[in-house]
Amino acid sequence: MPRPLGLLMIAASALAHDMHEVEHVHHHGLRCGTKEPKLDKHKHGRALAKGDCSATFTDPKPKYSPTNGPVYRINTCVHIIMSTDGETGPVSEACVSGGIAWLNRDFRATAGHKGSGSVDTRIEFLLVKTTTHRSDAWMGQDHGETGGFWEAATGECDVSSAANIFIKTPPGGILGQANLAAYADGLAPDGTTIGTMAWGPCATSSSYGLGATATHELGHYLGLHHTFNTDCQGSEGSYSGSCSAQTAPGCYAGRTLSTPGDTICDTNPQNCAVYDCASQGSCGHDEPVHNYMDYSHDSCLTQFTEEQARRMRCSLTSFRSGIFTTIADGYVAPVASPPPPAPPLGSVSPPPPSPPPPRCTCAPSWTYNSVVSSGCANPDSDANGNWCFSNEDAGCLLSAGQADGATPSNTEGGGAATASWFYCGAAVHSPPPPPSPPPSPMPPDASKCSCQASWTATVNGVALAAGGCANPDGDRGGAYCPSNEGRGCVKPGGQAATLSYFYCAACACAASWTHAGVAGEGCVNNMCVTTHGAGCILADGTQAASSYAVCTPPPPPPPTVVVPPSLPHAAPPPACPCPSYWLGDHECDAACNVAACNYDGGDCVASLRASPPPPGEVATCTCPNH
Repeated sequence: MPRPLGLLMIAASALAHDMHEVEHVHHHGLRCGTKEPKLDKHKHGRALAKGDCSATFTDPKPKYSPTNGPVYRINTCVHIIMSTDGETGPVSEACVSGGIAWLNRDFRATAGHKGSGSVDTRIEFLLVKTTTHRSDAWMGQDHGETGGFWEAATGECDVSSAANIFIKTPPGGILGQANLAAYADGLAPDGTTIGTMAWGPCATSSSYGLGATATHELGHYLGLHHTFNTDCQGSEGSYSGSCSAQTAPGCYAGRTLSTPGDTICDTNPQNCAVYDCASQGSCGHDEPVHNYMDYSHDSCLTQFTEEQARRMRCSLTSFRSGIFTTIADGYVAPVASPPPPAPPLGSVSPPPPSPPPPRCTCAPSWTYNSVVSSGCANPDSDANGNWCFSNEDAGCLLSAGQADGATPSNTEGGGAATASWFYCGAAVHSPPPPPSPPPSPMPPDASKCSCQASWTATVNGVALAAGGCANPDGDRGGAYCPSNEGRGCVKPGGQAATLSYFYCAACACAASWTHAGVAGEGCVNNMCVTTHGAGCILADGTQAASSYAVCTPPPPPPPTVVVPPSLPHAAPPPACPCPSYWLGDHECDAACNVAACNYDGGDCVASLRASPPPPGEVATCTCPNH
C-alpha cells in the first residue's frame, strides 16, 4: 500500500531529513495508498465465499498457522519503470535481487536482523523475471489504471500466475500501493507498486529506506489491513477515531468496509495511525507501533503477528492459489496426540520453543561485480571454492559441506552464517532442491539477442553513430544496442527481450587469468577469460557461451622510425659551382657532376660522371639556373 513521501529540501543533517519526512507523512495523513474497493456481491462473490479470511472477517484456524504447514514460495516478477530518457528511475539488477532478499528477510523473520523477533510466516518470494521499460506515460500512470504498465504482466508474469511488483515513482508522492487479496479476480490491475526511493538496498529515502514499504504493500497483497483500519485516514474517510471493541474470532464484530478494525485479535485496537514510533495509549494500551501494517518509519516496523501470518496464508491459498509453489523445506508435521491437560487456573504456560533458523540455500540468481550467476558458483575465482548469496541472508544454518565466509576451512556445518553469503562447495546444498522454474514464455526456437553491427542513437536531434555493444549517449543504464532479432530474443541474463534493444556488456579480457590449468594475461592466442562471464557481447555482436571466449588481440604498436637530425649544410668545395644544398640530395645534378663538386656529392653514379677534359684544356662549367 502506498505511503506518501513529500518532495523535501535537503536538511542540515540526516536526522533532520528523517524528521521532515515523517512529519510530511503525518501531515498528509496517508503513508500508504492502497484503498479498499466498495463491496460488490456480484463482482466479488468468489471472495465472499472464502469466509475464513474475507474482506471483513478473519477466523485464524490452527490449520493456517505457519507451524502447521509448508513454506509457500511466491513466483515474483519485478518490473522497473523509468523515464523515456532513462534519467529517472533506473534500478540495477543487484538492487532488484537485494529488495527480494529483504522481503524474504522480513517475511521469514531472519535471525540477526531487525525483524528477527517477528513471526516467521513461512512465505517466501522467488524472483522469476525482471523487465525494464522506458516510458514517461507509464511513470505517471496511477496503480489503479488499466492498460499501460500492466501490459508487462504477461506470460509467466500474468497476475494469476505471479506477484507483480512495479518499481517506479508513483504520482502524488505515494511510496506504494497494492491490491487486496480478497478482491483478486485474475485480472489486472492486481499487484503492487513500490516507489523507487523506497525499494531495496538502493533506496534513497532516509526514513523509508529499509524495505518496510515493500513488506507493508505485500502484506496488503496477501490480505492484511492497516492495524488502525480505517480510522483517521484522512482522505480515505472522516472517522471519529474511536476504539473498536474486539470479539474473537474476527474481533471487530459486525465490521463493514466503513467501520474500524483490522479483523485481527492479536493486534491491539488502534484509533489512528502512528507515524513516529511513539505509542499514545489511545485505546487504554500500547498501539502496535512496530507492526509492519502501521505507518511508522522503517526502522520502527519489525513485526507480523501469529494471526496476521495465518490470515496471509489463508488469503494466499484461498484467493491467489496460482502464484505459489509448496516447498517441504524439511518440515515434518507433528504426530497427532491428545491435547495436554489445561494448566492450573492462574498459572502461566511456558512460551513455545523458538523454531530453528532456516537452512542456508543459494539464491537462484545473483550478481557480483556485474557478473550474473546462478546457484552455487565462483564468478571471481575465489581460492576457497564456490560460493553464493543466500536466500535467507545472515543467520541461516549451515549444512555439512557448507562453510561460513569467516571460516572457509570449516565445512562440517551446523553453525550460523555470519554474512549474507557462504561457501557452498561443488553443488548447492539446499535440501530439498528448489522447484523447477515455471515454463518459459519464449518460443522453443528463441535465439540469443545479438547486437547490430552498426546503428545510430539520436540525442537532441543529433544522430550518433555506434556499433555493437556501446553507449554513445551516456545512458545511465550502461552499454546497450538494438538487437538483430527484435523482441523475444534471449538477453544475456536469460530473460526475453520485451523491447527492440537490450542492455549488454562488451566482453573484456581479464588482466590475468587461469583456465584449465593454463595461465594467461589479456588476449592469448585469440582466447581469454572475460571479466563479465558468459553472456557478454563478443566483437561479432553475439553472446559469449562461457567465460572463456574468443578475443581479438590488440594490434602491435607501429614500428618506431628514427629520423636522424638534419645536419647543417657545409660550404661547397671552393671550385664547385653548385650551392651546398644541391650536393648529396640523392639527385644527380648534371651541372654538379664534376670532380670539383665530388660528382654532386656522390649523387651521380660512375657511369654518369663527366669525362675529364683532354690534357692542356681547362675545364669550364656553365651552370644553368636551378
